[in-house]
Formats: sequence, C-alpha cells, structure tokens
Amino acid sequence: AKILKISPDKLWLRLVVSSGTYIRSLAYDLGKKLRIGAYIIELKRTKIGSLKLESALVPSKIKLNNVVKSY
Repeated sequence: AKILKISPDKLWLRLVVSSGTYIRSLAYDLGKKLRIGAYIIELKRTKIGSLKLESALVPSKIKLNNVVKSY
C-alpha cells in the first residue's frame, strides 16, 4: 500500500491487490481497528489482469463493429 495523501478526515491510498480482495471490507476493518469508522468515497480500478485503464475506450466512442463477441 502507498499513502498518497492524508487530510484530517480522509486518506488516499494506492493498493495492489489480488483477485477477490474486497476493498470496501478493508476500509471497514481499518475504521473498526482505529475506532473511527471508515468508508469508500471513490474507488478507481486502474488494472484488472492484463487490462489497463489507459487502454480503455470511452463509452461514447464504442461502435458495434469495435465490439468482439466472445460467446
């Protein structure tokens, strides 16, 4: 985990986790341990497997002929 920023009421983290990790549960457990409560305001997945956010298409730019059917 990398702490990106801390303010009196917020904490920004960058986490690299394995499949199946529940980030919302991690926030809950952290708040419980600190006895202050905690919840997620924003969650951004930047990578899932070999798929990266910077390679993603903007939804409005997706056309039917760009979609690969995988069934």
